Amino acid sequence: MSEGNSGSTQRTRPREVTIAGVQTIVGSAMVLLLLVSLETQLNTSSMQEEFEKLLDDPRMDPLGLTVDRLRTLVHYSFMVMGVMAVTSLVLGVYVLKRHGPSRVVLTVLAGLVALFSLFGGPGGWLLAAYVGVCVLLLWTKSARAWFKVGAAETPELPG
Repeated sequence: MSEGNSGSTQRTRPREVTIAGVQTIVGSAMVLLLLVSLETQLNTSSMQEEFEKLLDDPRMDPLGLTVDRLRTLVHYSFMVMGVMAVTSLVLGVYVLKRHGPSRVVLTVLAGLVALFSLFGGPGGWLLAAYVGVCVLLLWTKSARAWFKVGAAETPELPG
């Protein structure tokens, strides 16, 4: 079962792909845990006070939001972020398994996450940088070569 050096180097996952995949999985899991924690606090009195403080800002008047509408908006935002986190977690697993389309979809999803997180201030900027590094690692020369070899080795289904 041993192969020559050229075969084993093509089959070995590059370190960049391993780092990017694991970071994607860990980051997605952390976001999910954070979202669950925040969702449980959404109906507390302290969150009610924070929403009221936010809505007291004159810049919020044109939006016409009430506390209940804002709470609903935040709830749905958490749900969308949760779906995106689960999706990226699953894609991270498939990237580690050399699934080329997962790398492309993960890149698009990461681009959207990074774009929207830029509006989140310094914390969002840090998230955008984290996501950007993970994506860049998936598209290094060695990663592209590894995925290319994997695509060439995909067995055809009997027809």
